[in-house]
Amino acid sequence: MYCFYCYSQVGINTGFPDTTSVLDIKSPLNDKGVLIPMMTTVQINAISNPATGLIVMNSASRLIWVNSGTPSVPRWVEMNTVLKSNPVTSSFSSGTLSLAIPNNSTAGTSHTINVTGIPKTLSVFDYPRISQVCLNITHTYDADLDITLTSPDGTTFITLSDDNGDDGNNYTNTCFKPIAGLPISSGIAPLTGSFQPEIPFSLFNGQNINGNWTLKVADDAAMDTGTLTGWSIEFQH
Repeated sequence: MYCFYCYSQVGINTGFPDTTSVLDIKSPLNDKGVLIPMMTTVQINAISNPATGLIVMNSASRLIWVNSGTPSVPRWVEMNTVLKSNPVTSSFSSGTLSLAIPNNSTAGTSHTINVTGIPKTLSVFDYPRISQVCLNITHTYDADLDITLTSPDGTTFITLSDDNGDDGNNYTNTCFKPIAGLPISSGIAPLTGSFQPEIPFSLFNGQNINGNWTLKVADDAAMDTGTLTGWSIEFQH
């Protein structure tokens, strides 16, 4: 084994590490790889202040997990190297709605979309996956709103948005995607465009796609009111 240090570069089994790398590992006989630490989901989530970009192997899924969040707010995403080049897209829509959002009530208003014809379980970066959840809400104070999505098992849910948008109005053509430029917490009302949900879709890993997906919108403060006017969910598979 040879190690070479130059401008903070390290080469293992090479005296000439690639100039674009900090660490360059060569297999002397091209017959060996690198073992990434294997951990359970519980162990991964118990890592204290994991660095952004930290990589581990999930022992249950046998897939690589990467912290795409921050040490204080980790966001573990699962990666798979086998992706379809031309996935099929299936969209399911509520159509036009006019569901009043109860004022100052955690019960909120809910609407269910029945998904059929995709007899598979969810992944994240591999297919099938949720490619986006889009919605339209009229409301006079966005920071009052808590928006969640529940899977067909009826108990597993994620928070799409919680008290975001400050004192702005409405969610207009707002889409939550697994990969987006901004987290929803950085959005500005009317939050038009694509955003990362507050809780990643990876929480639904292994869930059945077919069944009732439920969107819930709750208003947790007094005075301002609003209406859920429509939403949709899209899968790539």
